[in-house]
Amino acid sequence: MSKNDLLFSIQEVCIYPKAVTNIRTRSQCNPFINGKLPLFTAPMSSVVDEKTYQYFEENKINVIMPRSVPFENRIKFIDKCFVAMGLGETEEYVKKNLSYLKTLEKIYICIDIANGHMKKMQDVIRYLKLEFGNKVVVMCGNIANPETYRYLSESGADYIRVGIGGGSGCLTASNTGIFYPMGSLIVECKKIQMKMYESYKINFTKKPAKIVADGGMKNYDYIIKSLFLGADYVMCGRLFSQCWESPGEIWYKNKNDQDVFTSWNLLGDHSVDKSNLEFRPDIYDYKKIFYGMSTKKAQQEIAIANNEKVSFKTSEGLIKEIPIIHRISGWVENFVSYLTSAMSYTDCWDLTDVKNFNDYRLMTHAAQESYNR
Repeated sequence: MSKNDLLFSIQEVCIYPKAVTNIRTRSQCNPFINGKLPLFTAPMSSVVDEKTYQYFEENKINVIMPRSVPFENRIKFIDKCFVAMGLGETEEYVKKNLSYLKTLEKIYICIDIANGHMKKMQDVIRYLKLEFGNKVVVMCGNIANPETYRYLSESGADYIRVGIGGGSGCLTASNTGIFYPMGSLIVECKKIQMKMYESYKINFTKKPAKIVADGGMKNYDYIIKSLFLGADYVMCGRLFSQCWESPGEIWYKNKNDQDVFTSWNLLGDHSVDKSNLEFRPDIYDYKKIFYGMSTKKAQQEIAIANNEKVSFKTSEGLIKEIPIIHRISGWVENFVSYLTSAMSYTDCWDLTDVKNFNDYRLMTHAAQESYNR
């Protein structure tokens, strides 16, 4: 790609259907990979924790346990789902627990740092693969340069989170200028991935890493378009935080109460309350707090979870109120329906067909206004 080429975002993309499709009904389409949806929870305090993990698992969503979960609790999941760790934390824990980790059948580590372009990241991934081989499954990121995808994949990464500054709880791009629009980033990473895959088939080199599109997924269509552009998985934060079962204090008030000065009442928190909280969206409006993991609130949570002294850094995140609008099961039902509908239009029987689908166009601003309802 030339440095003068314009980059594009997800919202500018439209997927158009095949002239003729052999699929008669969306029920013929398979939206799963190894029995799960192509989705990851963002490793964020307001999205998932050890108490709400099962709600996502039951709905076939891949979970990453965030760094705000106390380390001794988080590490219990290391052979079940991805566990988020810092770069130094990963190295320190593995070296101290080498013998124990080698007794496990699988180890899932998500090296969760904002800047995945550091050479140290590649060094740690190589170390993990040298010690454990294919037993360890490594996710890393985040990156905003397609060439970094190549370097991390060659280092042994299995999943790479692509996208910096696009999330609704992130201020990195608007304050630092570091950014690569998600649409172009996925497409360019996919080109590199496909070349690496050809080498893998011919020369038996390392299989390239999966592309995980991370940040800025405003609706179902953003996720679906990311998959059609070439992402293997999509990571969601705010969309999952708006689910009833996500962690965090839930506040409510009667729908019929139009008085702006009426106080909201605290209902509870799924991470704390033992009893099942009742979801009555026909009667009540609900809201909660959503926040990025570089906010000072999240920095404090991570320090406390790891028994460390709080040392605040400049925040590159947002704290905001968001409405709670659905249960996880309801959201998943809608997502599966919309995804398989898109697959039926494009003659895609499974997600491999979706990834290999190349018929997309970019929309003008006027076309986007017509598209957005």
